[in-house]
Amino acid sequence: MEYNRDHLLNFYQEIEDLRKERDEYIKSVQELDRNITVKVLAYRKNSVYRILDFIHSNQNYILENPSELDTLITHCCNKLNGNIDGIEIELKIDKSKK
Repeated sequence: MEYNRDHLLNFYQEIEDLRKERDEYIKSVQELDRNITVKVLAYRKNSVYRILDFIHSNQNYILENPSELDTLITHCCNKLNGNIDGIEIELKIDKSKK
């Protein structure tokens, strides 16, 4: 098959168009990654804040139950490290331990 100049230039332009489309997809994915990172950090911060607020609001219970404090602090450390994203412990006072 014989290719003329215009055909080859059109063929190459299709390649350039595909590269441009690819670059736009890459840029879009990078933006999504940045948004996910921001949301994950906000999620972790708010999750830890929730635990700290519980500790602060229930200091007497926490002082009487040091193992609860250890569990909550470990949960916060794991959350901040990203080890347990998606896990939220139920915060309630176990009245049997009072």
